[in-house]
Amino acid sequence: MYTLYTIFYAFLWAMFTGSLFILFLHFMLKDTSFLLKSGLGFFIFGTALCILRLFTPLDITRHQYRIEYPRFISELIRPRVFSYMGIPVLYVIVFISLSVSLALFLRFLYKVRKTERVLKENAKEDKESEEILHTIDESCPLPVRRTTLLKGPVIVGYLHPVIYLPETYFTRKNLIDILRHEYTHWKRHHLAIKFILQCVTILFWWNPCIYLLRKDMVHLIELICDEIAMRTYEQKERLHYMATILQCLRYSVKGTLEEKTGDCALGFVAVIKGNATKQRLTYHLNKTPLAARKKYQIYLLNGITICWLLASYFVILQPFYKPKDEHRYSNEENAYLVECQDGSYEFHYGSDIVPVTRESMTQDGYYIYPVIPYEEYKDLGNYEEAQSYQELLQGHVE
Repeated sequence: MYTLYTIFYAFLWAMFTGSLFILFLHFMLKDTSFLLKSGLGFFIFGTALCILRLFTPLDITRHQYRIEYPRFISELIRPRVFSYMGIPVLYVIVFISLSVSLALFLRFLYKVRKTERVLKENAKEDKESEEILHTIDESCPLPVRRTTLLKGPVIVGYLHPVIYLPETYFTRKNLIDILRHEYTHWKRHHLAIKFILQCVTILFWWNPCIYLLRKDMVHLIELICDEIAMRTYEQKERLHYMATILQCLRYSVKGTLEEKTGDCALGFVAVIKGNATKQRLTYHLNKTPLAARKKYQIYLLNGITICWLLASYFVILQPFYKPKDEHRYSNEENAYLVECQDGSYEFHYGSDIVPVTRESMTQDGYYIYPVIPYEEYKDLGNYEEAQSYQELLQGHVE
């Protein structure tokens, strides 16, 4: 039986395993030599599995190996913060988390709308660039505009994307490279992928590993986009494409509007210079064709990733319980169960309290202990101060 607490424990384990693999992918992506050997497919596949794991906190009780951890976590979430309402701490944590996520999502939509409006009001059509774009794809409906607010080319907008170019002189060959890149973003629905990444980041805003996931995935999108855009290029054309990236990078300035369009845009170059751009150029200049790579290594990496995902479902975190006196055993006279408002139970033995699900009542033998109904226990209040506690317990034992 699933309760909020069992889902919470499964969720903690999903966050832990998913975050570990996100960190693994992050540090592996920093190694350009590993990227050249494994290719982009391994990182895309691994990232997709990480997101899948985060959203599937399954609790397969009968087939899971339990890892016990100190009970302080369960003791933090079980108490009622409002005794007169009986609201557990866990409910408050979930409410606060979802409330912050909703606020961040509304803020995100506001920023997207504001960015689109500001750019639209300060841009003019570029017919020459649109003609070049139509040589790439005659049916492409993307408008191309020029603006002084940007220092680098970007495609902006989730519902109605627009390609914006800075008021900088580009040769026709430069424009072909730039427009082919931004057109590929639109054709491959990369903006939709970035929207999903933004939503995942907003939902798990409290997990720092999610921000690494988003950053690395955007970097991978740019590498994939370059690869597709240069698919038909000869070596000389590929070198010119790299030169166009460097030219746009020189024009980009930190602190301009393109830094603020990051939530709803994909640019031709990153605004801030760094290792990502260096790796981007190194990868494309030294990329090994798929046919020349050792395919068994790629299959092995993907196989290990799948095994990790499947194995993580058969392990679960559970609160640790151990009596203070190992020579004492609980029985019907020194232990009892208290019914909770959500239908689960609390097992009381001495000063220890252990959460018990309905399923555990029969599977783990808790049904032998006396049960105090929720209504009676709530009215009783603090059982340590209640004079009638022993009488109440004795009544249920009899």
